[in-house]
Amino acid sequence: MIRSYRTAKNLFLGIAILLSGITYLFLNEYTYPFRFVIDEIQVLSEYKFNLYKDVDNDGISERLTPYIHNLSDIAYISLNSINLKNDIGAYHLDSKISKNAQLFFDDFNNDKIKDLIFYSINLDTLFVSILDVKKEHKYVDELPLIIRKPLFNKQWDLDRVKGNLYDFDNDNKNELVTYIQTAHSVPMRGFIIYDFEEQRITKQFISAIPISDYYYITDLNKDSKPEILITTNAPGNFDKNLRYNDWESKFMILNSDLEVIYESDAFGFYPASTGIGIIDIKNEPRIFLCKPQDNRVGNAEIVALNIELEEVNKITFSREISSVATFPITINSKEKLLAIMVHKDKKIIRIYDKDLKIVKDKELDGSVGISGQSFFIDNDYRFNFIGALDDNLFIMNDELEIIAIEEIPSEFVNDDYYLSIGYLDNKVHFLTRKNNVQTLSHLERSLIYSYIIPISMSSIPLFYGFLIIINSFIHYVKKYSDSLKYLLNQEDNNAIIIDHDGILREFNSEVIKKFNFSGDLKIGTSIFSKITSENTLYKIISNAIDKKINTTQSQQIFTELGIVEGEITITPLKSFLGYVYAYLIRIEDRTKIIQHERNLIWAKTAQKIAHDIKTPLSIIQLNLSSIKARIEKEFLNRKVDYFSDIDMIQDEIRRISKLTKDFLKFSNLEKPNFQSVSIKDELQRAVTHFTSFFKNGVEIEINIGDNDLIWGDPNQIEHLFNIFLENAIDAVGGNGYLSISTSEIIDTNTNNTFIQILIKDDGEGIKSEFLNKIYEPYFTTKIEGTGLGLAIAKKIIEDNNGTIDIDSTLGKGTIFKITFPKFSE
Repeated sequence: MIRSYRTAKNLFLGIAILLSGITYLFLNEYTYPFRFVIDEIQVLSEYKFNLYKDVDNDGISERLTPYIHNLSDIAYISLNSINLKNDIGAYHLDSKISKNAQLFFDDFNNDKIKDLIFYSINLDTLFVSILDVKKEHKYVDELPLIIRKPLFNKQWDLDRVKGNLYDFDNDNKNELVTYIQTAHSVPMRGFIIYDFEEQRITKQFISAIPISDYYYITDLNKDSKPEILITTNAPGNFDKNLRYNDWESKFMILNSDLEVIYESDAFGFYPASTGIGIIDIKNEPRIFLCKPQDNRVGNAEIVALNIELEEVNKITFSREISSVATFPITINSKEKLLAIMVHKDKKIIRIYDKDLKIVKDKELDGSVGISGQSFFIDNDYRFNFIGALDDNLFIMNDELEIIAIEEIPSEFVNDDYYLSIGYLDNKVHFLTRKNNVQTLSHLERSLIYSYIIPISMSSIPLFYGFLIIINSFIHYVKKYSDSLKYLLNQEDNNAIIIDHDGILREFNSEVIKKFNFSGDLKIGTSIFSKITSENTLYKIISNAIDKKINTTQSQQIFTELGIVEGEITITPLKSFLGYVYAYLIRIEDRTKIIQHERNLIWAKTAQKIAHDIKTPLSIIQLNLSSIKARIEKEFLNRKVDYFSDIDMIQDEIRRISKLTKDFLKFSNLEKPNFQSVSIKDELQRAVTHFTSFFKNGVEIEINIGDNDLIWGDPNQIEHLFNIFLENAIDAVGGNGYLSISTSEIIDTNTNNTFIQILIKDDGEGIKSEFLNKIYEPYFTTKIEGTGLGLAIAKKIIEDNNGTIDIDSTLGKGTIFKITFPKFSE
């Protein structure tokens, strides 16, 4: 428990330090070393896009923009510097550029400047062009590579065209190798090699197989010639009887003459795709083949082969992994394998070494696309790659840490078109595209991430000051609230607080005890729904709200709200700005005061009568005893008659004596000796005094639990039952029904538990005009009654912290409801 404000401030300082630590952890988790800064957003047509490439290796990328004229179908390629300050050149083409055909850069003439090589289509002919982007001329101008043979009158739709320059015949001059894949099940698919010296296609491999990935390998089989390693898809478009059909995915090797020299067994069946990754090809080659999950061939796998195509390692994934793709990467001059696994609704990114041992892994939720392009930041030579997570572009390093993420729409359908990486002012620039929206952005250091520790440390005084202010505010509000509640609960009168709309905001327990409101009285309900419009309280509240009174007003009430005589006072409660935000209503019940004053008068009267009667009665009693003795001694005649008269006089004297004792009991009841009282035990003691009645005409039913305990005086409780039993027997005229039962009730406002005793009889009942008088001393409807029984009973109940209520109907009977707090240890 905090015992001083100084201790509280020390606690606040500890909490501030803890919050500062949480701030550090939060910033470290959800901020990144870099952030994307958007430089330009363009909405381009379907046939217009940008590419970045530093063709002259000067550290500044050039920007190329190919596009198609919508009317003439004439293609243009414009070339500018990345900052658009220099118009380098523009090229006009007579053929249509396929948006799915590759544009790539390679050094065609060995002048150490990258040349632009791209494919275009005109009718049924595939063309290749080679542009010297710096000298603004063409090395090769729309060279026709291959003419499609008409088949089924279908349009020749190139789904994929990729090319590379490579020296296949070891003459120190590059040939052009091109992979072609058509769409809509239309041939052709395969590789062609074009020799620029001979100006013709020298080799080709045409089949129905669509290629998923391929690599060029230098002399894999030691024949001093390169080979092509390929993996295939299985879309199932062509005849299954073809030698190289597309109903199976597999791994194949082509030699430099584009002849198949190796063909694996099927890795998967329609629909399936096999991937390939190759690392450390010069020193200790590893060929990694990715098998998809297939019901016929088993779970997804990564298989590692050596240069002799022998299996050296293998990973078989669980059924939750549906497919896997791999990319070779270089980390600290060592080649690794980056694997992307599809696991239901998430992606697993993992780095393996050449022995398929896990180096790092990370899970990402959502739709993830990964680009095969890598780059460096700030010349740190640390491998980074770019990816798309739903609509967020992210950068991840070789530790699989996300170092930047931003909501930049992007797609990676084809890296060459949808992602381009360039350099300007020593900054990496990214050109991404989704649909027709193209975004240019670059990375900048995050200031928050760079200063996480100072920011976290500086948050300590901020958190500390905030806690001090909040504590002061709460202390002020709690002090005001506690004070108001204390005053309400200490108020003997009925107290209610309502707002300016009549909504109940607070009330004390006296209101619940006193008034029989319609339904439960709850905070947040309208006071107008609980009282009638004819009620004086209703009228006073309505007047206060309508007229927006700002001074205290009072009004006397008589025989209303269960009060014989009282006063209603309404006081506006004002804010520190002066406006009225609530009303305090006090309902003073003077009935108790009047009753108390009457009780005092009767008590004094009783004491005086008892004092005045007591002495003469004693003298009379002594003289009567003396007379009786003398008559007995002198043997007077007719002494039986004398004794009868004397006995009658003594009975009357005893009745007067009982009356004086009742007076004294009412006027001077002893204070209760509180202890645990069993209602059942005390009632049974009282019942024994009236056994003769219950055996002759009066039926009694008792239903009281053994654990019905209250906190009170057992002698007074027994006397209380004596009074009510005597009254009930009188009410039924010595012949009727009487029941006594108990039940537990809970006060919903205080959660306190009470025992309620119900005493019922089926007598004649009490007239309504007498109900408010039955507890008054000396009020009685009995011929020989003293009128003190119920007055004494009510005093006993109140002295033992109880309450009493009555329901009575003429001709049906009476129910007394007596409530005491339940005893709990």
